[in-house]
Amino acid sequence: MDGNRRWARARGLDPVDGHREGALRLGEVCEWAAEAAVETLTLWVLSTDNLNIAIAYDGRREIAHALRRILLTGVAPPADGDPVDDWQLLIAKHLYTPDQPDPDLIIRTSGEQRLSGFLLWQAAVSEYYFCEAPWPAFSRDEFRSALDSYASRHRRYGH
Repeated sequence: MDGNRRWARARGLDPVDGHREGALRLGEVCEWAAEAAVETLTLWVLSTDNLNIAIAYDGRREIAHALRRILLTGVAPPADGDPVDDWQLLIAKHLYTPDQPDPDLIIRTSGEQRLSGFLLWQAAVSEYYFCEAPWPAFSRDEFRSALDSYASRHRRYGH
């Protein structure tokens, strides 16, 4: 959800108006996903706009918190020689999203072509779709383009 404030300022509006419009877009995206028969839609919202009610998320901090929780709770780490997968499962269980599937597709709006530390662990094999439209201007056509782009890709899951 990037570009709310810039969208509002370009129209001579208060930044809060951009966030309101962005919230409306969020509901529409859910409707568009249902219409497109997207089986599972998990919306992870990243706003690089400084919205007071936004959570200051940092992927590196999330991973550090997971490791800290593992150490503080006394969970026995996998023994030396255990497969890397055991370590990965242990860390993943202590992230902020332990029961959520990793994202298959991440849509980044507002012309930004960077991760911004967003879901670093979970997005390891995600596909990305970058678009120029700021979040409040994100359209059904842009959403469809993102889905079509994703559907046309051959996923190798990091291999």
